[in-house]
Amino acid sequence: MQKLVHQVPELKQRIESPKTLHYAQSMDINKPFGREEMDVRYGGLLARIDTARHRLAE
Repeated sequence: MQKLVHQVPELKQRIESPKTLHYAQSMDINKPFGREEMDVRYGGLLARIDTARHRLAE
């Protein structure tokens, strides 16, 4: 399990890339309208990853 705990930072970093691309595309197409839904989805995903890291470290 400790091996998995050490992979979490890389996973979070890999999520930041599409998050940034989605943000740029959203701002080009829709401006800020509807952006909050993607914020909630990415925020929830990152929160679940943090929870998994804590559970794996136990």
